[in-house]
Amino acid sequence: RHLPLKKQLNILIFTTVIPLTIIGLYLLYALLDYSRAYQSIVSNISTANQYSQAFKPEMDEDIYRIVVSGKTFEEITGDQDLEDPYAVLDGCRKTFTTLQSATRDEQSLRWLQVLVRNIDTLRERVDDIRESCETGDNYDENIAMLNSDVYILTALIQEDIQTYIYYQVKYINLMRVAMEKRV
Repeated sequence: RHLPLKKQLNILIFTTVIPLTIIGLYLLYALLDYSRAYQSIVSNISTANQYSQAFKPEMDEDIYRIVVSGKTFEEITGDQDLEDPYAVLDGCRKTFTTLQSATRDEQSLRWLQVLVRNIDTLRERVDDIRESCETGDNYDENIAMLNSDVYILTALIQEDIQTYIYYQVKYINLMRVAMEKRV
């Protein structure tokens, strides 16, 4: 028995167009999901990159200038050439703590945790230098702390930032491969 042409067209639409629409919607959702994740990771990398090259030389220079000038940490607030190390550390810690909540990759997250611990340790070493500067004539001791503590920790922090960026880029690549398999 023959079906009317209208009914045949409806069956054809139901069997072809609807599955194609569902597949199209799935692909659109997958693309949007990938795009959001990609955008988040690029934002994380951009944020971390702000500290990547500038943090170490600026922090090292500020602490060095404080030590050699004999100024107290309170006196540096009026100096336009020096930035308060505590303000820099607080901003850095806040930034990377915020990134911890935005990071989905486990390896990247582990490096952020190490990075925040190193920032906290650097703050303790800056406290030591501050106390030493306030107690008086400890120039040689302060230079030794600068060389053995601050410079090493700022190098570690810079390396941690670079490692975090590396793992975020690696994660983008893993997402790309997963997306290619998904589609």
